[in-house]
Amino acid sequence: MDHHKKDEPEEKNEMYKDLSIEKIFLREMKQFPLLTAEGEEELSRLILEENDKDALSRMVECNLRLARAVARRYLSSGVPYLDLIQAASLGLMAAAKRFDYRRKKKFSTYAFYWMRQAIELECHNYSSIVTCPPEVSIARRRIIRIIAQHKLKKGIAPSIEEISEIVALPSKKVEELLEYGRCYEIRFEDYSDSIDREGREDDLHEMIGDMTAPTPEQILIAKQELKEISYNFKIMFSALARGYFKKTMRDKEIFLIRYGLNDGLRVTTLEAIAKRHKISRERARQIIDKGWKIVQKRCFRELIAKKWTPDQIKGLNEDWMKEELKKVDIYIKLSGLTADLFTQGLRE
Repeated sequence: MDHHKKDEPEEKNEMYKDLSIEKIFLREMKQFPLLTAEGEEELSRLILEENDKDALSRMVECNLRLARAVARRYLSSGVPYLDLIQAASLGLMAAAKRFDYRRKKKFSTYAFYWMRQAIELECHNYSSIVTCPPEVSIARRRIIRIIAQHKLKKGIAPSIEEISEIVALPSKKVEELLEYGRCYEIRFEDYSDSIDREGREDDLHEMIGDMTAPTPEQILIAKQELKEISYNFKIMFSALARGYFKKTMRDKEIFLIRYGLNDGLRVTTLEAIAKRHKISRERARQIIDKGWKIVQKRCFRELIAKKWTPDQIKGLNEDWMKEELKKVDIYIKLSGLTADLFTQGLRE
């Protein structure tokens, strides 16, 4: 019996000898099942009220898939993948200790921000030649995101006063944080000469230059999101091809051109569709509504397999599509692709 126990680690090592460290991690991770909402709530209660160490371990272990998913977003940072997973796991542990089940929020949503913060700190410490205080690095990264988001929405970068109001810091402090960028990050160009030290400030768009350009991380995330959205659209197209639209190619075309899914996301109004196909506007609307009912019915099994809820599937309609197209537009701009290339990928 003792001999059997002695050989067990050797058998395990033999089983893993041809696997990469990442694959070993994935294999071990699959031992822990996903938690239900009730399970999360019970574990959180035990952690908060009874300081149960076993509950804390289980909460972390059952959410390692989430840590891996967040870590993968930072693959282009230059930090080794396992270091990213380790940082995400530390953030996951911090979130598990603080998560309050009484707020009726999802643990994954709460934990995401803790993991992202831990990974960004790891990226900073890994890449910085000159060490910058973590709180300064985090504040600067937040300002970079605010500037990028503002420019993406409005076409111009915000002024220092606008940034100051958003981050709840004095304008002088914002200037200091931007000034730190000259020392620590190449993304901050030498914009300081554009600032009038007597008090006048030029438009921040002219001062910052390329700082608002998407980072490699943002580009990678945008491409991953586009891939996921594209896959969902293809599931829908497959359902339409098998259903009612299989016999009526005109109706399928009406559905696609309504949202520009076959033409570079150039959305077409119901009036234009009616005129083009010589039907009434109401008939065009009915065809599109019929398409959504087919999608809800025939995509059910595939979307359930992707962890969609029945309510989410019932919510597949024109409003959902408009929101998805807004996301696609943002991700296309971040990734450097074009709408034509995106819709071309849908047809392939």
